[in-house]
Amino acid sequence: MADRLVRFVRGFVSIGGVEAVLSIAVLAVALWPEQRPQVLLIALICALAIATALGALQSRRQLDDFAPLARFRILRVIAAASILAFEPKSAALACVLILLGVIIEEPLRLALITAAPLLANLPGVELRNAATFPPRWLYFSNLAALVASSVVLLGFESAAYAASVLGAITIAGALVLLGDSAARRRRSAIVEAGLPRALVTYGPEFVVYWDAARGTGYQLRMWIEQLEELDAPFIIVLRERGSFEDALEITTRPVLLRLSHSDLDALLVPSLRVAFYVNNATRNANFTRFAQLRHVQLNHGESDKAPSYSPSMRMYDHDFVAGQAAVARFADRAVTTTADFFRIVGRPQLAPISQSAPHPGPRRVLYAPTWAGFNADTAHSSLLFGERIVAELLRHDDIEVDFRPHPHTDHVRWTRHAAARIRRCLEQDRARTGRNHRFSRSFGTSDLYLTFNEVDAVIADVSSVIADFLASGKPFAVTETGLPTTSSVKGPAIESAGYTIRDSDDSIRNGIAALLGTDPASANRAEVRRYFLGFDDPAESVAAFRSAARSVLDLPKRA
Repeated sequence: MADRLVRFVRGFVSIGGVEAVLSIAVLAVALWPEQRPQVLLIALICALAIATALGALQSRRQLDDFAPLARFRILRVIAAASILAFEPKSAALACVLILLGVIIEEPLRLALITAAPLLANLPGVELRNAATFPPRWLYFSNLAALVASSVVLLGFESAAYAASVLGAITIAGALVLLGDSAARRRRSAIVEAGLPRALVTYGPEFVVYWDAARGTGYQLRMWIEQLEELDAPFIIVLRERGSFEDALEITTRPVLLRLSHSDLDALLVPSLRVAFYVNNATRNANFTRFAQLRHVQLNHGESDKAPSYSPSMRMYDHDFVAGQAAVARFADRAVTTTADFFRIVGRPQLAPISQSAPHPGPRRVLYAPTWAGFNADTAHSSLLFGERIVAELLRHDDIEVDFRPHPHTDHVRWTRHAAARIRRCLEQDRARTGRNHRFSRSFGTSDLYLTFNEVDAVIADVSSVIADFLASGKPFAVTETGLPTTSSVKGPAIESAGYTIRDSDDSIRNGIAALLGTDPASANRAEVRRYFLGFDDPAESVAAFRSAARSVLDLPKRA
């Protein structure tokens, strides 16, 4: 029920033209006072306030607290003007304050945007990155003032005082935040001027460059423990404002937000020798331009997706890959590299994955589809036929399902809706049969590895989920969505250690039957695991990564 309410609110506040439609409705009832439309007007204003307030509450992070500001401005202005048409005297002050509050929201929003966070956790530097109080509450107080002033239409004139007080609070708060934003910008300018000196004092040996949107923290979290154990000072550089709090939740190391291309220049201090990357974002090229550094791509998973063998990877000095399969992908696509480009380091993050069988009880299957991807060559999501996969699993009375979609599933409408339908299906089956299905909106990397230890089998798309699950030694099935994959012709295909499910009823039924059967593919699993993950023992991967990273850090710095 809660999910459906959130989806409704999200749809309501995002529908194009809703402001114009509601504006016309409010104007219509205001133009025919003989119909006594006061109650309808109050209802419309209350509906507006509730819907927009709930929509604003979907964004809970402090750095996004200014996001609701300036939303539905035209409608709020028309609503306040309509109230004045009925009650020109008692509601006059409140409505004027409401209108001033609406007007001030846009300059306040722009001021908050320019007062972006600069850095955190850098020794010797004190800087406040957040506003003195959440700016969104000014939006809510303006809405509350609008609702209170509309109640005056029913004869409760005392509500005008409450509306006036709320309107005054809104304006006073906005002025406070405008001054606070200006003060933070001045302080940030001082800190920025002294940043090179502060970095020289700190002496970072390497930088972790992370260009990703909010909610993509799993990419950084995947490597942070290994990087912190290199026993060397380092900094984390972000390019997206929304990921600033993600980084602060992951590490206590210095985090710097660099919004523009030129902001990166201040980071080039003498001690800095190496840059590590955890994804292949387009703006990584903004940093690989610093030829005096050595650039190392760590990736955030082992898979046959196109970015894993893109020629753009050659802008890095080294590519730390899990196993020989990653090397073969380049050769199979005739993407040439230098002799020392690859370093096989395994997947040190897989240490928590156990190869022991889960506890006794009903068999548990994890369905972990990937997201839609940024473009056609990464659209490996099976959610288009995911409902039929789950329905087939539910036909087996002894199966309980874990549903863990990719964290970006909600970013695309069709995958979001498909995932919601699967959750409803599992929820209904759980209510009907009592089976303990588990489902959530997304998973983190650490949660996924713990889930691996609790399930008997996995169904997943072409993604790092399958490669990581190889560490468990348990059966799995890979979906095929029609896109070509790059399993090496020079080594075993990952599918040879598991089973294949395509978008047809027969394939879904036969693939799941094989997955839950005697598991003949288990004979190939150890060889495939070594080929894709590099090592049988995750402890060897930990040592291999540290050795490879340390060897790059110890290379002489380029001139």
